Amino acid sequence: MKNEIHYIASLLIKHLDGEINSYEQQKLDEWLALSVNHRNLLVMYKNKETLLREVMLYDSIDEKEGWKRLVTKIPALKAANTVI
Repeated sequence: MKNEIHYIASLLIKHLDGEINSYEQQKLDEWLALSVNHRNLLVMYKNKETLLREVMLYDSIDEKEGWKRLVTKIPALKAANTVI
């Protein structure tokens, strides 16, 4: 999943810099066609520094540690009748 995010981010950066080739543009267009959320991201990331910052933040997330922390909290949430 992270590889796909990096690939799409690289296509967005090339698009924003005007350095995208026709094959890459086709791949970006296909990704944009998949979801209105994808198209909204393109609008949101008109600034490549913002896009790079978001990718770096995403990379800093430790998914395994997050799941481990969540799993340890589930029994307490269930005991408190908290909706998960």
